[in-house]
Amino acid sequence: MEASANKFIMSTKEKVWDVVTDLEQAKDRIESIKEIEVLNKSDSGFVGTKWKETRDMFGKEAVETMWIIEAKEYEYYISEARNTGTLYHSTIRLEEESKGVRLHMSFTAKPESLFAKLLSPLMFFMKGMIRKAFIKDLEDIKKYLENSK
Repeated sequence: MEASANKFIMSTKEKVWDVVTDLEQAKDRIESIKEIEVLNKSDSGFVGTKWKETRDMFGKEAVETMWIIEAKEYEYYISEARNTGTLYHSTIRLEEESKGVRLHMSFTAKPESLFAKLLSPLMFFMKGMIRKAFIKDLEDIKKYLENSK
């Protein structure tokens, strides 16, 4: 299952990157994030950073442990999580445009266990809800960046 969304932000790629990689402050910028606990901060850049994120998801509190598996400064990062037999990848990508940045969020879920594979058809129904959550996160980031000049 895949879902994605994007939003144009009137800001520089450096400022957008600083905001989307500042995990400790994410709960102050994205309404659905309730708590962030950084478990491991990489000494050699962003790759290897690991955190536990608590957020409101579909009316319930969800907790995920995620880690950065790939990143290119000012361009993108990919985080990974595993839960209930499913491998999740989330990508944050910045695309510089005239007068700003287009911020992209994408998500893939790949069932790995038999149980997850049996439940995977249900993920199709969640695609729209995940996309809505991305749009709300993007709007929160846009609002923060465009109002904090």
